[in-house]
Amino acid sequence: MIEINSLTSEDVISELIDAVKKNHQDVEFLIRLLPRNNELYKGRGTNQVNRIRGYAIAAFEDLGLQEEALINVCEELDNGHSPYLLAASAKALRGIRLPNKQLSQYLIKALKNIGHKDEAVSFSSYKPKYPLKDYTTAKQEILKSLAWLGVYAKETVPFLERYANGDVQPINNEIRKLTLETIKTIKNDCRQAKRDCCEFSKPQTALNSKIESEAIKNIQLQDQDGNTVRFGDFFGQSLSVISFFYTRCDNPYKCSLTVTKLAQLQDLLLQYNLPDIKIAAITYDPAYDTPQRLKDYSSNRGFFHNDQYKVFRVLNQQQDLLQNYLKLEVNYNGSIVNQHSIELFIVDRNAIPIKEYSKIEFDNLEILNFLKEKEKTTAKSNGSMSVAINGILPFLFLFFPKCPLCWAAYLSAFGLTGISWLEYNPNFMWIFVLLSVINLVFMYKKAKNIDDYLPMTMALIGYSILFPSIMMSAPKTLTYISIGIITLSTFVSVFRLRHGQQHYIET
Repeated sequence: MIEINSLTSEDVISELIDAVKKNHQDVEFLIRLLPRNNELYKGRGTNQVNRIRGYAIAAFEDLGLQEEALINVCEELDNGHSPYLLAASAKALRGIRLPNKQLSQYLIKALKNIGHKDEAVSFSSYKPKYPLKDYTTAKQEILKSLAWLGVYAKETVPFLERYANGDVQPINNEIRKLTLETIKTIKNDCRQAKRDCCEFSKPQTALNSKIESEAIKNIQLQDQDGNTVRFGDFFGQSLSVISFFYTRCDNPYKCSLTVTKLAQLQDLLLQYNLPDIKIAAITYDPAYDTPQRLKDYSSNRGFFHNDQYKVFRVLNQQQDLLQNYLKLEVNYNGSIVNQHSIELFIVDRNAIPIKEYSKIEFDNLEILNFLKEKEKTTAKSNGSMSVAINGILPFLFLFFPKCPLCWAAYLSAFGLTGISWLEYNPNFMWIFVLLSVINLVFMYKKAKNIDDYLPMTMALIGYSILFPSIMMSAPKTLTYISIGIITLSTFVSVFRLRHGQQHYIET
């Protein structure tokens, strides 16, 4: 098979696809045509890209639909709005070796999405001449595939009955007749539906390890208010959700819906007491999407902005760097986006992606559960750290050697009296002061999260007694009391923090 690139003509590409269809060989060639970020599509118009991808997808009906191509087919059914691509994807599903119930849900979603936008299409040749003699439509192909699934589409019958009655959307007599035939075929299928061996899974993107993480962290971002920040500075210190969109997108099931769902995710995070998690939407189209456009577009879809929630564009022509790092499925005709997928990432406190939701419309509850589990793990880790700092630090104060004789006594206990060079340094006190401040900052952040400042107040009282008692050589009883208060504040803090985490996890 010859190499193809962005300069290869449509005629050559269509001939190669026809050769695969005829010879039933090199099906992998068709699979390589499916990713939207393929170099082949750079500089081409959206309609041209849709023709190439749709013609290749439709061929899987006869060639057999491989697992590697299934995700791309389901993506089109889930959030596509091109009648040509929807018809091609519905045809391709009939080439799958093992049908399952999950596929019927993608077909139903496509049937809803196509609405009144359906039109006549043909796959008899790459560029058929009009008027079309051998044509089909997206709705026809979707209904044929539901009938082909038979018993595996049994759960869709109630919807199809409403659809046939015109209760979902207006339909013509031809589609009504085909819908009723589809229902009859499904009901009359006497096969025993096999249980799915596994859930349909979406592959995760492997990050480009050749790109240094420091280069990514230094990418300059501009938010909806015109403020500039480094990628690593915003997406650090806390878990973050990153998704991509652009304001000129004409597909209501992609960018507009993505930003709307991010706005809904904001509400969920606040409802389940996860205010530290950040959400950001980054435009694919930084040259056109000015800060004001970003602000208006996101605000109109319910997304509100503050220090945690922002929309960005990439500055200094660094868009390619981020695109290559995350392997974003987006392509351009000049500066115009001609193809893109739904893409959402969760990044950790080092700004490194740890979870991806791509191609298929993401589920906010699934994302919420993942974030809650991560926060739960972090809370346990932080709780242990708090016990270590608050529990051990006061005792270090109490038993820290105050003079060379004390050092000698401690060293003798461990058989180290031979070391004569060690002398007490009162400047060590600043280390304990620093640790105390760090601990109080940690307690403040957690207290703010769960809106409970009692443990922090107890710790402040304990420290305010401990430091003067040590520096002024106060009675040991006062020191013991302060240690007790600080230690108690630690356990109260950990208990209340875990109780708060458990509350929203169970909810």
